[in-house]
Amino acid sequence: MMKNLFFLLISIAVVIILWTTPVLYPLKLLVVFFHESSHALATILSGGDVAQLVLLKEQGGYVMSRGGSRFLVLNSGYLGSLLWV
Repeated sequence: MMKNLFFLLISIAVVIILWTTPVLYPLKLLVVFFHESSHALATILSGGDVAQLVLLKEQGGYVMSRGGSRFLVLNSGYLGSLLWV
């Protein structure tokens, strides 16, 4: 138990220290990809069409879609990102 807690605290400290460095950039883009993919997947699963999924180098992105459940699509970004783990 203490070993797991120690590993968690060390991991958090490393991420905080490296947050503004290029080392974590690929991980940040992966998180954006999961977020935007969740919007796209919710669109498709609720009967809509995805016109465009864009990831930006500034660590952002967007999905352009038509149809589907607006409620599910809008809420799926953060909630869907939790399920990718």
